[in-house]
Amino acid sequence: MVKAYLKYVPQDVLGSLSSELSNIAILNLNGRLYIVCASNELVSLIDYKKGHVIHKIFDKDALFGQVSSIKIGED
Repeated sequence: MVKAYLKYVPQDVLGSLSSELSNIAILNLNGRLYIVCASNELVSLIDYKKGHVIHKIFDKDALFGQVSSIKIGED
């Protein structure tokens, strides 16, 4: 017998920006500010002025891990 559970799928909620292990980074891209934050295995790019989630990076196969640090690099 196998038990099947539904997988947690996060919504676009800004009440909790980051998990306790991760940091928050500010990205200045073409004169616009974005917030980059992580909550468990989800990394979100948020428009600073509008407060909308622009892009999400989510590992669908993440079972036992979470993002612990975010670093914005320069090219």
